[in-house]
Amino acid sequence: AEEEKELVRAADRGWELLEGMRGNCIYYLSGWWSYSFCYNNEVKQFHQLPPSRGVPIYPPVEDTSVHSFVLGRFSNKDE
Repeated sequence: AEEEKELVRAADRGWELLEGMRGNCIYYLSGWWSYSFCYNNEVKQFHQLPPSRGVPIYPPVEDTSVHSFVLGRFSNKDE
């Protein structure tokens, strides 16, 4: 019973900490593919445009001529 309460408390605290990311994304760049994790939205795999004049290195800009893939979407916690 006590262990279960602690697990619930830890999970609730974890969700509280993630709330600070609302409206923000983090990126992982790895060769051809780049990945974005946008809290409370989606996880996406995409090809980044090469950085050049007018194209920033960060945040990466998606090359829309290459198919991208949504790897997952957040569901509404209240549903």
